[in-house]
Amino acid sequence: MIIKGNMELNMDNSQTLFMYTFGGKMEEYSDTALPYPHRAGVLYQVFKRVDFMDQPSDKTAISRRRVAWLRSFDKTLEPCVSKNPREAYSNYNDLDLGVGSATYEEASVWGERYWKGENFKKLIRIKAKVDPHNFFKHPQSIPVFSTHLEICRRKFGFT
Repeated sequence: MIIKGNMELNMDNSQTLFMYTFGGKMEEYSDTALPYPHRAGVLYQVFKRVDFMDQPSDKTAISRRRVAWLRSFDKTLEPCVSKNPREAYSNYNDLDLGVGSATYEEASVWGERYWKGENFKKLIRIKAKVDPHNFFKHPQSIPVFSTHLEICRRKFGFT
């Protein structure tokens, strides 16, 4: 009912909603066994989006209404989602979680939600070795701390 009511609020059919079921075998692996940590206790993965292709910019009244719908839908789901921190799936970029990777603290705001603590640290170490010049990047990609790596090692126990 919650979902049906929210979908009806956006009557122009620009929204997409997928709910993938989890559980079962996925819970047999620890959070750190594989880079994808969202396993134990996760019942669904929710993908939601709105389409802006029919709009000349993201500043139109229709575009703003669609963004407001997304935020309203997030608010509706808030009691049902993971907390402290709210987890997120890395391939569903959510820029509301934050962007930027100049420091570990800045990147960890969103990185911890996508990959959780130990996995995020492992991926930073791998990125520093495999892609030290940050060729593969987007606003929330794994950061490269070539100049900050030693500080991070000392402060956060990287090896």
